[in-house]
Amino acid sequence: MIRGTDYHLHTTYLKCANETMTIEAIYRRGEELGLTSLGITDHLNTLDKLPEHEKIKRDMAATETSLETFFGVELNLLNVEGDIPYDDGVREQLGFEFAIGGIHATYVDEWDVKRVVDIQHHHHLRFARDPLIDVVVHPWWFSGGEFQQKGFPKFDDLSVVPEEYHLEFARTAKEHGTAIELNASAIFVCDWYPDRFKEQYKDYVRLLAAEGVQLSICSDAHDIGMLGTTRVVEEVLEEIGVPDDQIWN
Repeated sequence: MIRGTDYHLHTTYLKCANETMTIEAIYRRGEELGLTSLGITDHLNTLDKLPEHEKIKRDMAATETSLETFFGVELNLLNVEGDIPYDDGVREQLGFEFAIGGIHATYVDEWDVKRVVDIQHHHHLRFARDPLIDVVVHPWWFSGGEFQQKGFPKFDDLSVVPEEYHLEFARTAKEHGTAIELNASAIFVCDWYPDRFKEQYKDYVRLLAAEGVQLSICSDAHDIGMLGTTRVVEEVLEEIGVPDDQIWN
């Protein structure tokens, strides 16, 4: 199968990742690990952050590497019915080569698992249909920080999500040519999720694969030590038997 791709990486420029995540360090570590193709995808929640993305693009152009590299961006809705600060003009202005996007919060202040699941599903479909989005990021991931702050119970049982939601998302993504991300650090190596949840997630990946969806591999690294965790995702895909033509690159 295709190996060595990682299409969700953060940097120190936007302060989402720590100081280890410079372009130089990412390239050198990627080369050491035998990676082949990387995408830098820092957040763009507001347009005043565009100058920081200019710095990323500058340093990518100035840093030599044997890796295939792409200048991307990660997008997010800041409220349930909001929109993204991104359009064809912004894409052309900065020269973004691809865009990933998806939900990053529950958008509720009181715990209601059905409402949380419905909102998450709503956002999955919204991003899958958007022609500006190439990959929908970390489906069914939730920030542990938000849950701890609000006193919510863990979201650690994927069986609460109706199968028809999985099928609708997969078929919508396939229809619109949008890939679905398999995220190492958010899901597969995340200590917040128990082994039971990770096994359920493997079954979810089997469903996506059976529906013929393109699957994107990433580490979502925020620290240089997280590069290479994509191997865990590759092992899941090998176990399931996903063919190369279903791995997005």
